[in-house]
Amino acid sequence: MEPEADVVQELVDTLPLLISLEYLGLGGVENLLELHTALTPAFCTLSTLRRIDFTGANNKACPLLVGLHAPLISASIDFRASDGQMLWDHLDVDEWERYHPTTLLNNFSSTLEELECVSWYTTPDNAVMPTQVYPNMQKLSIQLHQFPLCIEAFIRAFPNLTDLHVGAEDHRGDVETIHESHTANVAQQQALNSCGTWAHLEHFYGCLVDLHAIGLTSPIQRLTLDDRLDEGPQTEMLATMLRYARPSHLKVDAIAGTFLGDNTQGFISMLRDESASNLMNLDICIYFGKDDREKDLSAVIDNLVSALTSLPLKFLELEFVTSDLNPTPPEPTLTPAELSLQSLNMDALVARLESMQSLQAAHVLLRSSHHGGDSDWKGYERTITKGTECLAGWEQWESWVFGKNGLVLSQS
Repeated sequence: MEPEADVVQELVDTLPLLISLEYLGLGGVENLLELHTALTPAFCTLSTLRRIDFTGANNKACPLLVGLHAPLISASIDFRASDGQMLWDHLDVDEWERYHPTTLLNNFSSTLEELECVSWYTTPDNAVMPTQVYPNMQKLSIQLHQFPLCIEAFIRAFPNLTDLHVGAEDHRGDVETIHESHTANVAQQQALNSCGTWAHLEHFYGCLVDLHAIGLTSPIQRLTLDDRLDEGPQTEMLATMLRYARPSHLKVDAIAGTFLGDNTQGFISMLRDESASNLMNLDICIYFGKDDREKDLSAVIDNLVSALTSLPLKFLELEFVTSDLNPTPPEPTLTPAELSLQSLNMDALVARLESMQSLQAAHVLLRSSHHGGDSDWKGYERTITKGTECLAGWEQWESWVFGKNGLVLSQS
C-alpha cells in the first residue's frame, strides 16, 4: 500500500531539516523515489551523511548518488530489483562507464573508506579510466557479479585498498570464462603503463574461483577461502594464486581428501613450494569421502604432517572429517581407509608438530567415521599451547561488517 500524498510531502519537507543525520538506510530505494519527483532532491540535501545503505536500486537511485554531496565513509548499494528488471539489462554499450562504481561515487572520493557493491555489474568490453582517486578507500566488497570481472578500474581508483571480498555469481562450471577473466586481469596488471596492482592488500575473502577470476598479482597477507576445494581445475587455480599471493595466513573452509595429492601434485605439494614459505598461520578442514575409502589414509596424513613441519608455522588449526568414509547404509566391516586411521599413531604425529620451534599453538581434531563411532575408535583431539599467544579467532578470518545506525526508511 502506497503512503498518502501528504505523508510523502511531509517527508519531502522534513529531510532538509535533518542537519545532523549521519546514517541513511533506504530499503526498496527505487520504489521509494518513484513516489514523488521531489524526493530525490530532498534526500540530496542530507549533507552530513557518513553511511548509506540502499537496496533495490535502479536508474532512479543513480541520480541520488550523483546529486548527494556528503562526507561518506561507508556505502552499501544493492541493485537487486524486486521485479527482476535490472538496470544493466537496458544500458547501451557507451553508457556503462558512467555507471561504474568508481565513476558514480566521485562525489565521495576524498572520504569514502568502504564500499559494498551487490549486483552492481561492470562490463569488461569498455575500459573504464577513473577520473578520481579514492585515497582513503580500504575495504571493497563485490557480490553477485558476473564473470568476466575487470579489476583494473578498482585498482586505479582505490590504490590503498587493504580488504577485498568477492562473492560473484556461481560460475564454477564455466572454467573457460573464469580462465579468460584471470588472463585478462593479469595482463592488465603486468602491461606497460598498466594499473599495476594493490600494494597494501591485507585480506582477501571469497571463493577460490573468485580469487582466480580477478587474477590479482599482488601479495596478500591473509587469504580466507570459504568454499570446498576438490581435485580438477581448482588444483591449478590455487597453485597459481599462491604463487602470486604468498600469504602469511591461509584458511580454507573445506578441502576434499582427493585435493591433498602427494609430494608432486595437489595441496601437499603446494605446501612444499616456495609460494607457501611465508605461512605462519594455517587453518584447514579436510573431508575424506567415498573416493578415499580404499586409500591408506595413515600414509596421506603422515605425508601432510611432514609438509607442515617444513613450514614456519606459529599457529595451526587442523581438522579431519571422516564420516563419509563409512558407506550408507553401514557395511559390517570397516573400509581400508577406516582401518588405516585406527592404526594411525596420532600422538606421534602431533609430537612431530609440537617439536616445531616456530609453533606457538595448535589444535588437531580427527573426527571418527559413523562406523568408527560405533566401535572403540572415537577419533582424536589434541590442543598444543607452547607460548602465551592463542589461535586466531573466527573474527580474524571473516569479512568486515558495515556499521549501521540511525534512520532507516523502507518502501517495499
